[in-house]
Amino acid sequence: MKFEEAVIEIFDFGQTLMNDSFEEPLSKCSEEMRNGFVEIFANQKSSTGDIWPPHSPVTIQLHGEHPLLILSGDLHEQLTSGTGISESSERRVSVGTDLEYADWNNDGTEKIPAREFMYIPEDAQNACVEHIGDYIFSFMPGEE
Repeated sequence: MKFEEAVIEIFDFGQTLMNDSFEEPLSKCSEEMRNGFVEIFANQKSSTGDIWPPHSPVTIQLHGEHPLLILSGDLHEQLTSGTGISESSERRVSVGTDLEYADWNNDGTEKIPAREFMYIPEDAQNACVEHIGDYIFSFMPGEE
């Protein structure tokens, strides 16, 4: 390959990186994040490995026995079904919830102990990096 051809290939590769939507790997990242939230709710642990505090006797008296952070099921549903995960046109995956009580439970309040659930587990982060890396390598010059 001539020098000029190599420069054109490298330029084209850079243009693809700048302009591609990355829809395919970001979709896979969304799935990894959903799986991460399933894991978080199943393990009931914070990002540092701390076990979520149990319900208070008052909470049990008011609402009966139920899984931690799953009273109505709305929060769990949003994060594990993907309705709280969206791919944006800015080539990123956003995770969030519009439920007012989510912050209270994640960070804790004077009356509610923190039960951190809003984080991406390391396995999901690593899988996302791998999906994006594989995608980039698929159109890298010389990878035919």
